[in-house]
Amino acid sequence: MSRAKALKYYIIIRLLLAPLMLWTITTLVFLLLRATPGDPVDAVLGNRAPDSVKEEYRQQLGLADPLWLQYIRYLGSLLRLDLGTSITSQGQKVWEIIQQHFPATVELSVCGMAIAFLVGIGVGTLAASRSGTVWDVGGRLFGIITYSIPLFWMGMVVQLIFSVQL
Repeated sequence: MSRAKALKYYIIIRLLLAPLMLWTITTLVFLLLRATPGDPVDAVLGNRAPDSVKEEYRQQLGLADPLWLQYIRYLGSLLRLDLGTSITSQGQKVWEIIQQHFPATVELSVCGMAIAFLVGIGVGTLAASRSGTVWDVGGRLFGIITYSIPLFWMGMVVQLIFSVQL
């Protein structure tokens, strides 16, 4: 089999597997959200709300329905891009919240990728041009350390530096 045919075959297989992967991920997300400890109704209304109010709210959210019906509604909502209303933002539509914050997310992502690209190319070029020296070892060490740092921790450190310290 030629290299071009192998690549074509690989791409076709990946494209055919994509819907299965998306379905698997959405199913896992649904099941994991249902398996989390605690009751979402208690999280919103508190433990002291009367049981009648809690039950009415469960009915509104569809949480009193069987799991299979909740799952079908979940898939239908996702296909319509209806992400529902936010429980924590006074009933604001989730899609509106995403649209509102999307430009800032793109700006941060592009700036972060640009910085990573420039630093990575710079350190990599410096390390490669001085093979076997302290620059080479330092460049490799820098790469290993930055690759090993958990992203959530690095995010908190960067937030602390830029929002509190500066």
